[in-house]
Parts: sequence; C-alpha cells; structure tokens
Amino acid sequence: MKHRDKILFGLPLAAVAMVILFAALFLWQRRSFEQAYMLDAQNNIAQEAYLAARILQPMLDQGKIEEARGFCNEVQKDVLRLSLIRADGLVEADSSENPGFLGNHLDRIEVRSALAGKPATVKRYSESLNQWMIYHALKLPTAQGDYVIRAAVTADQANRILRLARNHMLLAMLLGAGMVFLLTFYIHRRVRRPLQNLQNAVAEIASGNLEIRIDIPVSGVIRELASGVSYMTEQLKQQLTEVTSRRNAIEALLNSMSEAVLLFTESGDAVKFNQTGARFFKLKESRAKFNLVR
Repeated sequence: MKHRDKILFGLPLAAVAMVILFAALFLWQRRSFEQAYMLDAQNNIAQEAYLAARILQPMLDQGKIEEARGFCNEVQKDVLRLSLIRADGLVEADSSENPGFLGNHLDRIEVRSALAGKPATVKRYSESLNQWMIYHALKLPTAQGDYVIRAAVTADQANRILRLARNHMLLAMLLGAGMVFLLTFYIHRRVRRPLQNLQNAVAEIASGNLEIRIDIPVSGVIRELASGVSYMTEQLKQQLTEVTSRRNAIEALLNSMSEAVLLFTESGDAVKFNQTGARFFKLKESRAKFNLVR
C-alpha cells in the first residue's frame, strides 16, 4: 500500500479501532456494572425495609393489625413489594398479593435468616409473581410478638437497564460502523479514485501527451486541484501551438529563400539548414550530418 493510501485510510481504521475498543470495554465492564447496580438496589431496598419497620412497629405494638395491613396495601406495588410476615411464617399483609393466597413463608431463605436475627438480602425467583426478585428481610420485635418485614423489588428493572445499555451499545457500534463505511466510501469515491486518475493524467502529460482528458470531479477536495491541472494543460497546449506555429513560419521563410542558410554549433556541426542549403551541400535528409570544419 502506498504511503498516500495509508494516510487516506488511516482515519477509518482508527475509527474502527475505537469502536472495537469501546465495545470491548463495555463487555468487560458489563459484569462490574451489573454487580454495582445490584449492590445499589440491595442498599436501597434495605433502607426501604428499615423505614417501613419504623412506621409499622408502633402500629403492631398497639395491635393495630388492620392499620398495618392498610399501610402495606398503600405501597405502590409496581415500585416496591412490602410484606408483613408473622413468626409462624404466615403472611399478614402483602402489597402485591392477597395474603390468603400466599403459603407459609418459613421456607424462604430471607425469612429464616431474619427470624434468626440476621437481616438478609437475596435474589431468587418468586413463584407467586413468576419473576426474579430482590428481597430484604429483617426481624421486627413488637409487644404482640415477632414479625418479619420484607421489602422486594423486581430484578427485571436491573435487567431492563442492562438490556437497554447493551442495545444502546450495539446501536452505537452499528452507527460507528456505518460512519466508518460512509467515510471509507467517501475517501474512495471522492478522494482516492480522483487522485489516482489525476496522478495518471499528470504522468501522461509529463510524457508529452497533452491530449489526455482530465476528469474534474463535480465536488470534493480534489476538484480544485484537478481544475488547476486541467487549466495548466490547456495553457501548455496553447503555448505549444504558438511555438509550433512560429517554428513552421520560420521554416517556411527559410525554405523560400534562394540563399543557403545553415545553423552550426561551435564544433562545426550543422544542426539546421533550409532546402537551398540541403541542395547545395547535397544533404538528402533533414537530420543528415554535415560538419563545416571537416
């Protein structure tokens, strides 16, 4: 590849390298991003559970179960799922499902851990909601007995964010690839090909072919250069025509003279002569050698 082509195609190749680099970085950081997001979600849900426990504890201490159920039912179920679970595993209140339809929750990992005095955050599949959820459960001791406050958010939100980020990355890669293709196409059609044609035309002009046709692009960075070379060629043709016309006129004038006219170099070689001189010195060819000294 010529040095010129290396320069012309260096920019698209650099753009391709940047797109590949960003894609590799995204894939490398995707797992870290997912872990960071899940950790942030766990922290948020733990705070939600703690705040709910602070609100529910006075109600439960006073035995206001209906008021506690009402509070749980008022939670927006599309944002947060809040469950109030008794120590025996029965669900007292749930913001997403009717407690009567829910089974005993003592077999839930987060519930068992909370009853043991260890607040737990787990990610598992919810059979009642048929989707992956992130749960945080903590023990709530009250005057009426122990309860478990459990807050949950759907893991689909994290998956949606990750999927959206992946789609945006793929879209960015496609756009980047499209821009690289257009840039390469532009360089080939509007720069490299016209430049190659112009280079070939200049080589023909340098070899003496002034009749070569120079393609002038309609637009692009080569148009001005091609126009300049075309104008220079026309000027050369005009000057050459004038010089040829003058030479022919001089030769016609010399050949019409009855006197012999010869042009000699310092060494005595005849380099130019008219027809009378050729007849006088018996020179049959226009390039015949004749030396005045010899």
